[in-house]
Amino acid sequence: MLLRRYLRNGASFSLTGLALVIGMLLSIAATLVLVYPNNIHNKTDEYNAPDAISVTERIPTDTKLTHADIDEVEIEDVFSALAKIRFADQDNSLTLVMRDHANDLQFSGRRLLREDPTQHDRPIWLPAVLQSDYALGDDFVVRTAASTTTYQVQGFVETIYGGTPGMGTFFVEINRGDEIPDAIPTSLISVTGDDPADASAAITEALDGRAAEKYQDALDLVVSITGIGASVFAVIFTAFSIILALALVIVLWFVLGNLLRRDLPALGALRAGGYRTSDALRPFVLAFTVAAFTGAAVGVAVSYLLLPGISDALMQQSGISWTPEFSWVTAAIAVVPVVAIVSVVTALVARRIRTLSVLDALEGGRATRGGVDSLPLDRARLPLSEVLGVKLSLRQIGQQFALAGCVLAVAFASCFTFTASTQLLGSADKASDMLLGQIGDIAVSAGQETTVAEIAERVDGFDGIETAVATHVENTRIDGAAALLTVADDIEAWRGPIAHQGRLPVNDNEIAFGGPLAKRFGLEVGDNYTLHWEGGEKEYLVTGIVSTVNGIGLNMFITTEGALRVNPSYAPSDLTILVHEDVEVADVVTDLQAEFADTDATVSNIHDVIGSQVDGFLQMGSVLSLVIGVITGSIVTLMLSLVVVTLIANNRTQFGVFKAIGYTTNQLTRQVVWAFLPTIFLSAVLGAGLAVVGIEPIVAEMMQAIGVSRVSIDDPITMAVLVVVGLTLLGLVICLLTAQRVRKLRPTDLLRA
Repeated sequence: MLLRRYLRNGASFSLTGLALVIGMLLSIAATLVLVYPNNIHNKTDEYNAPDAISVTERIPTDTKLTHADIDEVEIEDVFSALAKIRFADQDNSLTLVMRDHANDLQFSGRRLLREDPTQHDRPIWLPAVLQSDYALGDDFVVRTAASTTTYQVQGFVETIYGGTPGMGTFFVEINRGDEIPDAIPTSLISVTGDDPADASAAITEALDGRAAEKYQDALDLVVSITGIGASVFAVIFTAFSIILALALVIVLWFVLGNLLRRDLPALGALRAGGYRTSDALRPFVLAFTVAAFTGAAVGVAVSYLLLPGISDALMQQSGISWTPEFSWVTAAIAVVPVVAIVSVVTALVARRIRTLSVLDALEGGRATRGGVDSLPLDRARLPLSEVLGVKLSLRQIGQQFALAGCVLAVAFASCFTFTASTQLLGSADKASDMLLGQIGDIAVSAGQETTVAEIAERVDGFDGIETAVATHVENTRIDGAAALLTVADDIEAWRGPIAHQGRLPVNDNEIAFGGPLAKRFGLEVGDNYTLHWEGGEKEYLVTGIVSTVNGIGLNMFITTEGALRVNPSYAPSDLTILVHEDVEVADVVTDLQAEFADTDATVSNIHDVIGSQVDGFLQMGSVLSLVIGVITGSIVTLMLSLVVVTLIANNRTQFGVFKAIGYTTNQLTRQVVWAFLPTIFLSAVLGAGLAVVGIEPIVAEMMQAIGVSRVSIDDPITMAVLVVVGLTLLGLVICLLTAQRVRKLRPTDLLRA
């Protein structure tokens, strides 16, 4: 009888809803942490992908590359070009590596996903990530500095390498002889070895200067980059789950305690009839344990309805498809903690009743009223209903603390995640400034016949340009580690990287490192480091640790003089341009393209390039915002409904007296609203305030693994105000709706204890 009663209780239904949300979040987080990382390794084995690749100047396919860290080698003739293509609703500049579709390779690292049965005149097979932008048979236009070539989409290919927008390089497949006119003949070297990092470094050593490397990638780097999106989701969902679990414990402790005390006469009767205390309390513990299990289990099921959407967002960021499959391990991780928390809290609440004697239980327990029971009504400045509502809240001080803890946690989590998602994932420019720094507006890349010095001479005095800096960015292996080496005339003027510790290099004997690379080498500001590059060897002073996500923090920065010091043959590859703030970047790009139309130099809008690379993250931001909004609304609704219903149930006699002496339902409703609204508002303010103070150091700590060690959040107070207003209004609506149950009861019903 008691079991059935508890299962039908409103607290049981609310608990089921809370357990559903927590179970859903834990299931998603556990799946992303434990299952998703295996996806890339499974795809690697399935596609027989190499451990490392390198795009180099053209060398014969039978060139012998031997090294102790290389097991097998495969060399393929390809063509490369810096081109502009359209995807993510904008024109994007990146490097296209064009492979022969007919090549039957041992280490292809790819799989054909879809293909048009109609054979087109000039077919092209695109990376799978472009499926959302193109359909089979669509025209695919490739623009370079010297030509415009139109292909037709013949199919889509999933590839381990060259399919991730964030890497700035796409591998496409064409028929032999269909390459764009100004493409550069290059070679794609694929190798296997015991360790991807060692195999990648071995390519450079095995080449021994026979060909310059244009692009390099390794399986360990692919795994790191493709896992960034999943890590962001997992961290946010796990944090949200923990916060909600803490709020659940607080509310359960007080709400279930009140519920159990209300049923003391029935429990006393059972004990008087010969039942042991444990037998009498077992239905109480069992009912809420069953509710928690049911909610968490349904939450696991709901998570598998949401995971395909998350998979699509991850696909846009990584270029690797993923089909989530059910896992008993992740289901257990989601269900067991929820059931354990509820069971333990419920048992502890029930244990508090064990000390009561049968007589006390039959009488409804000892009168132990907490809180404040008097207010100076004669001096109150508010209307009587509002003052009585505040008094009611002070008499229920335990529930007020429970509600305050819940709202504070939700306000903190909501303000934190909304702000982080809108700043990090809200727009390409915001994401670029925070994660990369101000990396420039325009890049003019030298060609085979045009040098950066010639480009700089023609750009000098050009309208709209504020600064022009000769730069060079190169993916390479240095001292056995994958690194992104950046060289600039004046790194400070370029305003690219952000020095988190120390400063950026100025002299020719100075160097700065990205945080993760400095950690790998065990370096700090003030240390000396011997740089080995292009056969040269020089010692440099470490002047700074840099915060940037570019290259996931595996960066080195030196000046042009510093590069010439270790490599006398060094030559910059780009002129990076910053325009005046009141000038449109697109207009300057158009003028520069016209200026260099007679050369083989390539003009790129850096904002377009970054936009293409972070588009997947921006889509993740919209998904996160939606999920956070739904969860926040659901949690506040469930928690507040549970607390308001309990307050009304515990004060039936008082409401009955008020209604009997002439109080209207609206006046009683205002009492309920004022019993909770101040607590909701003040807790929301405190929670949002803590988020404003803590968001920058917390986000920086979360993102240190990918190179970001300093974060600057723009105007977090605006989001905090919106969260406070939103939660307060939501609380007001819930109080008004829940308090309407007073309207349905007659005074004679309410007067019954």
